[in-house]
Amino acid sequence: AYDQYQFQRAVNALSAFATNELSALYLDVAKDRLYVSPQHSARRRSCQSVLIACLNTLPRLLAPLLPHLAEELWQALPYKAGDAFSAERGSVFDLTEPWTRGSLAPFTPHDEAKWDARRQLRDDANRALEAARRDKLVGASLDAKVVVAPPADAEKRAAFDASLEGLADTSEVIAPHGKDIADAVDDLRFLFLVSDVEVVPTSDAVCGVCADQHVVSSADSFTGATVGVVEASTARCARCWYHDSTVGSLTNHPALCARCGDAVGDDV
Repeated sequence: AYDQYQFQRAVNALSAFATNELSALYLDVAKDRLYVSPQHSARRRSCQSVLIACLNTLPRLLAPLLPHLAEELWQALPYKAGDAFSAERGSVFDLTEPWTRGSLAPFTPHDEAKWDARRQLRDDANRALEAARRDKLVGASLDAKVVVAPPADAEKRAAFDASLEGLADTSEVIAPHGKDIADAVDDLRFLFLVSDVEVVPTSDAVCGVCADQHVVSSADSFTGATVGVVEASTARCARCWYHDSTVGSLTNHPALCARCGDAVGDDV
């Protein structure tokens, strides 16, 4: 867009990224990684690496549109002199440094179709959550459990199954952070911001545990799946606020879940 002097396209693209990708999804989901995970865990560090990349790139993309703001932001970045992302490189307009990820590790290509399906499933879950909130079944989303049945249509079922590939097993995510399990950041609980997600075989199984008014039927859902919400039945962790069956199992931290107990250790 900049090469063709189409500044309106650049504005729209940056606004859409900041609103839809960062604010509405990534930063919302990332709170658990930043606030709950141990300081030096891979789960938290990977999130910080993404934020560093955004901070390093967005001011440079904004500079042709908002030069003074971009320069002020660039000079205010809190990196020490000599760090890879230090402002000692000069002005935000000094683009002699190539537009690369620097020392960040390579990542696998983004699977657009898979994440589109996951976001649609998240939208279906949010609709069910809103209905549960209206009826005061739950307050915060972490007070809820989402129950999902796959679509009956073969094509939609294939997209649904593909969207769940690579997600961590819940039993592993509950394990101590020190294990640094691959893809644990992508558990559906964290994507939906609920305490538990259960995938059941049929829509009847969803309707069997969820009230009709708290169910998004397959005919009304974006994914063709049936999605319902019930109140979480386990105790709430005092630190992360997730409802978890391991709360109360730690003698030194009776109010915490196993995940948070591992994170705080004997510090409190």
